[in-house]
Amino acid sequence: MQHCSEDERRQIVFLTGDVYAAWSRRLRLNSDRSQGDFFKALELLGKGLALSPQNPRLLEELSYLGCSAEVDADLLEQKLTQAMDSGVSPGIVHFIKGTRDLLKDPPDVDAALAHFRLSEQHSQSYAGLLNNLAHAMSISEEGDMAWVS
Repeated sequence: MQHCSEDERRQIVFLTGDVYAAWSRRLRLNSDRSQGDFFKALELLGKGLALSPQNPRLLEELSYLGCSAEVDADLLEQKLTQAMDSGVSPGIVHFIKGTRDLLKDPPDVDAALAHFRLSEQHSQSYAGLLNNLAHAMSISEEGDMAWVS
């Protein structure tokens, strides 16, 4: 890469992130997936996000894995923290955490709303943010919509 232009380097890094995302997706969708495959997929995402933290394919794959019920909550929390430390927007991490709170049985609506508020402060462009926010508000006892931009 030392002989490449700055633009070529950026493209190589971005495409490398795409490769990590595709590899992770392949492991996630494998019909014979083992617990080890799931952890390997998370590890691949961590490597990809360290290189290209705003790559949309990596962020999408992180959302899929982050909302999975297959992984230990403490391990996932560690991976999400690592993702944020590598430069991933806190907005996407809080979106995933809020979505996970909604998926609990029973849903932790207050925690979900708190995470969605934090996510919304960083970016309002996440597909699903307003949908998940509306769902959380519809099952909330208060249904306070005053803070939504």
